[in-house]
Amino acid sequence: DMLNKAACIHATEINEAKALRDLGIKTQIAVIPNGVDLSEFENLDSQEVSKNNLNLNISKKYILFISRVHPKKGLEYLVKSFIKYSKQFENYELLIIGPTDDEKYKKSLDSVISDSKLVKKIHFLGMLKGKNRIDVYNASSLFVLPSHTENFGMVIAEAMAAKIPVITTFGTPWQEIEKYNAGWWVELSQENIDNALYEALSLKEKDLERRGLNGFELIKKYEWKHQAKKMKELYEYILGDRDKPEFVYE
Repeated sequence: DMLNKAACIHATEINEAKALRDLGIKTQIAVIPNGVDLSEFENLDSQEVSKNNLNLNISKKYILFISRVHPKKGLEYLVKSFIKYSKQFENYELLIIGPTDDEKYKKSLDSVISDSKLVKKIHFLGMLKGKNRIDVYNASSLFVLPSHTENFGMVIAEAMAAKIPVITTFGTPWQEIEKYNAGWWVELSQENIDNALYEALSLKEKDLERRGLNGFELIKKYEWKHQAKKMKELYEYILGDRDKPEFVYE
């Protein structure tokens, strides 16, 4: 009832808005994404320096996952794909960053990894903050989040800000990744994650880097200054000082 009495509701992406409509909420909805602080990813060290800072092997390449270790995030799809192709792409290792939110799930992952004999190639680094968080993006060549559902997926945006190509799923609102050729946006299944990972690791280094640069072009429009401008326009509209912005839906 309170939501129906609001002047407007702020959603971060269109599917969030649709979910509100499905609940029977008829209030106007403004779709304004979260912003990204691009300045965090300016003046980065070399990849070697970032690897050294994290005690990683300079000669290895890294696939990065950042999120809670929880079934919702689909980490098992990535782990199984990595195991499948590890021999073929032996120079790659996997970094898993984030807190364990489900101990039973983590144990099942540990069991799969242990059976694969790849314990030394799959690194659970827990939560990283500050400079270490930026370093782990900078040290990585590919970002993968096989999530079941995300209303925005801040880590996807940050990966693109760090110029890393992304593999993610239809459960995230990032179909623009396909439009910009910034990575792979696929329906979540083991086969689709396998195919995307295989394609990514098969690319020449410069072609993979090109997708990362494309992602950076995409994410520029999500910079906080652009989202703040939309919020200002929204309040001006609610106060009757301007026409309805195009991001407000009846």
